Amino acid sequence: MLSKRFYTITEVSELLVVPATTLRYWEDVFPMFNPNRLPSGRRRFTRADVKMAAHIKDLLHVKGLKIDAAIELMNKTYRKAPPHGLRKCQTPLDAIVLLDEVRAIIDDAHALAKIEAVTNFLKALEDVKE
Repeated sequence: MLSKRFYTITEVSELLVVPATTLRYWEDVFPMFNPNRLPSGRRRFTRADVKMAAHIKDLLHVKGLKIDAAIELMNKTYRKAPPHGLRKCQTPLDAIVLLDEVRAIIDDAHALAKIEAVTNFLKALEDVKE
């Protein structure tokens, strides 16, 4: 089903058959549902984001949970789940993508500044390579 690396909000909306406004709302109320954003502000959903949105939809629309109960269940599921295997970077671009994912979940200005510095360094490496 999911063959691309990244999806737009329109694509996720069509895949899950939910309005884009619903996805934006879920982003506001489910702390763990936080797709990356490009510098332009556009959302860039990973496969994991799409799967999480599908899980939220299942909890709310199929199982009929209320928002608070779904948030509680999602917190238990996604905060305690171990990472899905080791992530490997084979190129500077791979590292930039991983840093973008980390940036999306970090809420510390100092850490974000460090991530930005490393991202800029990797982008410079990628430019030299091309």
